[in-house]
Amino acid sequence: MDAGNAHRQVLSRLRKLLAEGQTIRTAASDVNLSPTSAYRLAVRHSLPRRTRAEKAAAVETAQGLIRAARLSNGEIARRLNLHEGTISRLRQLIVDRDSQAEFRPRRVRKARRCPTCGHKVKVWPCVMCRALGRTA
Repeated sequence: MDAGNAHRQVLSRLRKLLAEGQTIRTAASDVNLSPTSAYRLAVRHSLPRRTRAEKAAAVETAQGLIRAARLSNGEIARRLNLHEGTISRLRQLIVDRDSQAEFRPRRVRKARRCPTCGHKVKVWPCVMCRALGRTA
């Protein structure tokens, strides 16, 4: 088998796997390539990849499944063809967002004076005033 024929076989198999909806990472491991090499082949030969809209839709679906709390990270990842780390990070963001909804201090670029206590703070609203029950 010559190198050109092997290249064509890898390319056709990669095209087929990506058309089925596999990620570049999983398709690369199936054809024994590094993810970087598979990505470069996909770009060079205009192979089908997920669009931003498709990725956003998958993330929204994952967020809905996470909020339903019926499936594990692995099951959601397999179902939506996303990486398990992505699902884990989404779950953590949702938990953080829900648990800190009532008080979420934010960092500001430049320190400024708190109108209540007079301290120079970079976290707003002033955490000291918040802890002492004052309004900032």
